[in-house]
Amino acid sequence: MQLSWRGINVLLLATSTVMFATEGHLIAFTPLQLRELGLDAFRFSISWPRVLPEGRGRVEQRGLDFYDRLVDELLAAGIRPFATLYHWDLPQRLEDEGGWPARATAEAFAEFAEIVGERLGDQVRDWTTHNEPFCTSWLRYALRVHPPGPTSGPHPVAPGHPRPPSPRRTRRPQARPCASP
Repeated sequence: MQLSWRGINVLLLATSTVMFATEGHLIAFTPLQLRELGLDAFRFSISWPRVLPEGRGRVEQRGLDFYDRLVDELLAAGIRPFATLYHWDLPQRLEDEGGWPARATAEAFAEFAEIVGERLGDQVRDWTTHNEPFCTSWLRYALRVHPPGPTSGPHPVAPGHPRPPSPRRTRRPQARPCASP
């Protein structure tokens, strides 16, 4: 899985090794090494298709196991995990069924958030529902800068926001949502 931080691309591998790629260089760090570098927090994104390949229904336990190991290793290294639930990786089946403009996508997102929250909610305190919702709404659906984006005008991903994982409220009442840039 790839994400970005201040222009540095970050790859998370199955071994919980974090890979930073910038200017043609690739550097790997384990969570313990990240701590040695002075990091006390780490933001990562959870791949929806990695957990629910079809967008809903059958759970891929190996996907959940990966994030569980990553969070365990971050916490063991004294690094606070910040989890993002949606980072532009809508499962293909949901895209084929209409993407974010279809209300069923928000309902599927609630299912995904519930599953992830149930698994990680006792360890992760800080959550972001959508990474840069502007990009999905405007750049994907209105301006077609991000594929596949039909030109139906901007479509808010906000229907996915009011349904954060309920286990984080019940299992970790001090959990709090983070603002998304």
